[in-house]
Amino acid sequence: MLSRGQYRHPRPRGPVTQAGETLVSLMVGLTVGLGVLVGAGSMFFSDARAMHFALNESRLDQELQTVMALMAADIRRAGYSSTGFACALNSSCGNAFTTGVAAFAVSTNQITYAYDAADNGNLSAAVTYPVSPTSPVAASCSGFRFNQTGSFGAIDRVTSCAASVGANPGWTALTDPRAINITNLAFSVATYCSAAHVQVRDVKVYLSASAGGVNRSLCRRVHVDNDSYVTACTAGTATGFSTAAPFDSAQCAS
Repeated sequence: MLSRGQYRHPRPRGPVTQAGETLVSLMVGLTVGLGVLVGAGSMFFSDARAMHFALNESRLDQELQTVMALMAADIRRAGYSSTGFACALNSSCGNAFTTGVAAFAVSTNQITYAYDAADNGNLSAAVTYPVSPTSPVAASCSGFRFNQTGSFGAIDRVTSCAASVGANPGWTALTDPRAINITNLAFSVATYCSAAHVQVRDVKVYLSASAGGVNRSLCRRVHVDNDSYVTACTAGTATGFSTAAPFDSAQCAS
């Protein structure tokens, strides 16, 4: 009988087998895992790009809608005068907001006009800051133009009346090309003589821009609320909108 110190474990009989993974199975497992990680990463970056593109689309749409709404609201006021009712159909009365440097003028990429911004019947030459709600002093002359420098475009807004008829008024940037790049701003006017000397005016505004790889365009028809007194205007005569680009697009059909 063996004492406690002399006890020995019995030796196993037969060949000894070892449990574990071979090098080949490890390599296969690593390859499969790597493929899963690459696939998941690719899906993540694809979704991130799609979300970024969607955000750029939404942002650009909102920017264009805001700018278009601002221009449309301003153009509708062209020719307004707080004393204009007394001058209705009276050529001798005169309207300071429709003649001379304040005359309504439309070219391909520019529109200029004037209205009684201060509601006092007087033509104000320039914007005076700060503008007070109780005593507003704002430029009567207004308008917008497309201003492109190299590959960057912006919309400028009139800040003061022209020094003389045919001269350029003062301009300031309305949009920032670092935020959105305006690629086109175009205007077209249509007129209709509803009665002798009474001319109704509508303006089509085409606006396109790009930002973050997204391109968008808008076209809107704007009715000028204040009809114009025109000496040579026979009832029933009309001039239509331009049909040249960009007004030949489906957006500008109506």
